[in-house]
Amino acid sequence: MARGWPSDKICRITKIKEITCPIFTIITTSDDRTEGGIGLHATAGSIRLVKLGDKDRTLEAKHHNEMAKLYDDPMFPTTLVTPTEIAALHPLVNTENLELGLRTIQDGDVDPTLLTNALAAEAKKAGATISLNTKVINIQVNQGSEKKFQVFAQVENGAENIILEADNVVNACGLWSQRISAMLGIEQSHPAFVIEHHYAVTEPIPLLTEMRARGERVPVLRDLAGSCYLRQEQDGILVGPYEALPLSAIHDEWQRSGPPETWAWELFPDALDRLDQVLMHAMDETMPALQEVGFASVVNGPTIWAPDSLPRCGRTQIPGYYDFNTLTYGIAHSLPLAEYLSGLMLSGEQSIDLTNECDPLRFGPWATDAFTKAKVQETYSMNNAPSYAYENRKAGREFAHGKNTALAQVLKTKGALTSFSQGVETALVYLDKNTEMNEAKFYQHDWAKIAIKEAEAVRSGVGLAAATGFSKFLITGPRARDLLLATTTNVVPKTAGACRLTYAIAPKSGSVVAEFTVSNLTGGALFSHQIFDKDPIFYVVGARDYAGHDAEWLRSRARALAICDQVSIIDKSEDIDILLLAGPQAEATLMSVVDKPNIISELNFLKFSLTPITVAGISGVTVARVSFTGEAGFELHLPASHSAHLFEALSKLPSVQLFGSHATNSLRLEKGFKVKGDLDYARFDEAGINPFIRKSWIPPTIMSEPTKKAALFQISMPNGFEWSVPSDCPVLNAHNEIIGYTTTSAYGTEAQATLAAGYLYTQKNWQHDLRLECFGEMCNLKVLDLPPAPVRGVLSKKKIQTPAVSLAGMSPTRRISQSVRSFSTSIHFDPTLPQESSPWLHEDYFRDTIRPVFEEASCFGAPMYTSPEIFKDERNEIFRKEWVCVGHVSDVAKPGDVLPFEICGHPLFAANHKGTIKAYHNVCRHRGARLVDRKQSGRAVVTCPYHRWGYALDGRLVGTPCWDDEVGGEGFETKKGDKQLPPNIRAKFDMSNILKFDKKDYGLFDCELDTWGGMLFARLTPGNVSLADHIGDLDIQFRHYPLDETYVARRSTLDNIQANWKILLENFSEYYHLPAVHPELCTVSGVAEHYRTQGSGKYLGFATAPLSNGGTFVDPDVAPPLPGIENTRNALAARHILIYPNVFMSFYPHHIMRCIVEPIDANTSREHFHVLAHPTLHERLGHEKAEELLDNFFAFHTKVNSEDMGICEAVQRGMHAQPYLGGRLSFRFEETIHRYQNMVVDSLVNKHNNVPPADTDFNAFDDLS
Repeated sequence: MARGWPSDKICRITKIKEITCPIFTIITTSDDRTEGGIGLHATAGSIRLVKLGDKDRTLEAKHHNEMAKLYDDPMFPTTLVTPTEIAALHPLVNTENLELGLRTIQDGDVDPTLLTNALAAEAKKAGATISLNTKVINIQVNQGSEKKFQVFAQVENGAENIILEADNVVNACGLWSQRISAMLGIEQSHPAFVIEHHYAVTEPIPLLTEMRARGERVPVLRDLAGSCYLRQEQDGILVGPYEALPLSAIHDEWQRSGPPETWAWELFPDALDRLDQVLMHAMDETMPALQEVGFASVVNGPTIWAPDSLPRCGRTQIPGYYDFNTLTYGIAHSLPLAEYLSGLMLSGEQSIDLTNECDPLRFGPWATDAFTKAKVQETYSMNNAPSYAYENRKAGREFAHGKNTALAQVLKTKGALTSFSQGVETALVYLDKNTEMNEAKFYQHDWAKIAIKEAEAVRSGVGLAAATGFSKFLITGPRARDLLLATTTNVVPKTAGACRLTYAIAPKSGSVVAEFTVSNLTGGALFSHQIFDKDPIFYVVGARDYAGHDAEWLRSRARALAICDQVSIIDKSEDIDILLLAGPQAEATLMSVVDKPNIISELNFLKFSLTPITVAGISGVTVARVSFTGEAGFELHLPASHSAHLFEALSKLPSVQLFGSHATNSLRLEKGFKVKGDLDYARFDEAGINPFIRKSWIPPTIMSEPTKKAALFQISMPNGFEWSVPSDCPVLNAHNEIIGYTTTSAYGTEAQATLAAGYLYTQKNWQHDLRLECFGEMCNLKVLDLPPAPVRGVLSKKKIQTPAVSLAGMSPTRRISQSVRSFSTSIHFDPTLPQESSPWLHEDYFRDTIRPVFEEASCFGAPMYTSPEIFKDERNEIFRKEWVCVGHVSDVAKPGDVLPFEICGHPLFAANHKGTIKAYHNVCRHRGARLVDRKQSGRAVVTCPYHRWGYALDGRLVGTPCWDDEVGGEGFETKKGDKQLPPNIRAKFDMSNILKFDKKDYGLFDCELDTWGGMLFARLTPGNVSLADHIGDLDIQFRHYPLDETYVARRSTLDNIQANWKILLENFSEYYHLPAVHPELCTVSGVAEHYRTQGSGKYLGFATAPLSNGGTFVDPDVAPPLPGIENTRNALAARHILIYPNVFMSFYPHHIMRCIVEPIDANTSREHFHVLAHPTLHERLGHEKAEELLDNFFAFHTKVNSEDMGICEAVQRGMHAQPYLGGRLSFRFEETIHRYQNMVVDSLVNKHNNVPPADTDFNAFDDLS
């Protein structure tokens, strides 16, 4: 959700309640056990007052109340109270003009000096040393010393100088904090100003005197309309106003250095004229009793504020140097944030994510003195103003860098209504001239119709946006890849131009720290400049609001790896701009204005162009085919100095519609795409990022189960509130239990419904009758299994559409959306929809199979194994359209060899013609007789047994007896020499005068045939995926094996197997069943030694390494290894592959077992079972020993296969139990089945071009790595 900065302060700071509530108990305990107490007054809590008829403050109070339910201690809840209840709690309040109050029980006030002294006493007991009256005069960072810092100090007014050494330094110097930062040279990143803050204390009020005598107090009042707080001070009332702060109350002269030391106890002169309006409101409207007493004292003292009025609490860009300043709410901030910072220092990790709220690194160079001064004045004066989610407060923005960039100026001329964050102006919507816009609203937003129009324009045509909300880093150096591998979850792209979405995870808690898109630009050029020497270079794009945090996180991980001198992290956020073209016409529009259209047309999804191009006359543009809208689109990355010119040029194209972040949010949420705020510092196993976690990534050791899971909601909002769901709205079930909450939201213009991202608590019942509490209203809510709009424009430009592959439980649409960001969890088949064909030819039918296996995936239900109708479609869609293994090359190794085979009953044959193997349909072109019925050798011609038409082995028709006088082809006799025809009837067969007949038109029907690994593969229906693409990287994986030299040493055919063909193949592909079914096999191929070796391709791969010597016939030491693998780890391992759809193989060190499965019908299959050997086996061992070994190999595998047949036939029998609809798959053991079944799904739903990618951590070149 785009938010105006920093108007969402209260919404953001409410999150601190997550640590405030537990710490409140500690404060109370400290008051009890400290002699004299700590001045804690919290028995009555506090009340925020809302004026009668103030609808906006009423809505805000209701939202704060519902947010508090997520974080409050249930024993001390925040509640809405009526005027009558307010009067009972605080008898001095005038309730006639009040609408309601928001009561916080765990609130009050504390004496900061007493609390500090109490904490100091506890610290001393724990061994701390505290030096009083000690002035820090300098701090230096030690280079190469055991301690990081040297602190130079003066004791007792310069009487003694001391040097302290420390590993960590915390700057908690308040008014003088900038002076300390200046000593370390980072004062520019410490924006703050010392300002004046008044409070006035009245004379005693009799009622309060009476109550105090009884041990009672009145609650603290936060008078929003009067912009002040009122709390009891002894027997009087302290009034603390937030008046309209004049610039004269901001002390420029103390910028950087702070006040003189004497100001530790001094005050400013009173300026009561500034307080008149606030004090009069307090006396006349809020508390008339104040009119009866005078003011006993007025205090005008210094305080220090950050531009957004929020704390600076956390790490800085100097390791070991921490900031703890600008805490503006004492009891709410002091001890809770001290506890938070202590945890951060000890563990290196946040306990909760306060990056946006408290991190000192949230400010960059853009926060100039002029900006800070203007913003402090605004935030102080508006401290009690409503916090509208989309309000854009203007102060200071003209002094920030982002306001004055050329791109920002162009956006302004185009009518952009912009928000401001991290020094950057971001277009929300584009307004027509003279359009009035009131941004101070919780609902009925004036820009809503414009955002809808912009989103619809993107979906139907082409839109142009300035994507200013991203940080950009270049990471280079010899250890750049190592840094990213150690820091992020996903595979680090190896191919130049490839990009991946990835996440940084806190190594101890497992929380998601950062989100990046990482692109490999090694070997390319960025903006026409060569950007590499010999080292890899990665272009990392993140969230702009987290730029400082993310940069420091990366550097901290480099320090932890001790590779800082081998990695460079360069912040290019100011130097690079990104423009976005999105929509179905984006490609055509872009190609019309580029100098190299082929680069655009050939650019694949999730790829960067490595060659910069010229776009609309602007050179040096690097293009990526990716779009955060989920529509077809491109990102244009270019120097910031040129972005304004390119934006101007593209905006003038007649078909282009400008769109802003409101439309972007609508489009991206409809596709289930996440933003950083949706991650919410959740654990990696809660945030819905599993598809972006590579197999080799080692997660933190976390014993507890996940407590929540990411979700996508559709909400029925009241009219006018469609765009108005804030973060932290609780989700409730029918029992009014809080079962989840929202993070970001938008109105889905395609779904025509409000959508929100968020989380659901795993231990709660969230199945039915869900509601969202939003601004006090209960709105119907449903959890979406699938985003309401599909991701568009993501198919590869190559024939093989790799990004659209169904893998790891994700549907193509789902997985592609998760290549960017997504919440999708499954697809549901709606039986009420009209079905134009069999339902299993539609992806929706497989709603459970295409779920991620590690979440909720289930295997196929019984109909997939028993239905004749489904089997019929499998024959048509799988065995007629995929590459099918049909035999071994050695069976047609010699010229003249002919081998008949079938594919699902369709007759074909392979023939070796002069060393080239081809395949043909086994049918005569004359009357359709079958030509070949057995394996033959030494043939030059295949002759039809019916009318003796003859075909050469290259497919030509070379003989048609009695048809004409032409000489026949090789090996075929002409009619003149045909001794089988008696001369007296030969003339009767003379057809030489037949017209319009040419043998060239009647050759054999050929069939696609190719070979790999000594095997023959045929495909009945031509397709776009070559066999090389089908097998993927198997050539690389098995490059050491002499596959083409092997021969079939033993073979058998098993007929009438009473099991569906898929059961046989799935059984091979998983090792979950080994202990139960194959105890002998486990002695040599143990379950614990199995792991995946899954590369890219239509196959399954896993291995057993190392093999054991278990006294079996296939122990690794029974024979020498196959030639070529002797010096690799394959010599002690078994490799197992299943090439989709019908052949599986086990590669033992000394032989190969292969099984080709042939479907007969839905319940019956045939297996062609082979043992393959290398000819050198006999040379090495002698004929007799080699033959004995081959017999043993065959006997062992026959026994194992027999065990498999028994269990597979039992499974088939079980499939006829009608209730069985598919069981859950095991992530550890059955990922292979999941991959296999998703390939079946792809074939059935006509996605034959999909080629599954590799596991993210798999390297095909690394032998058993």
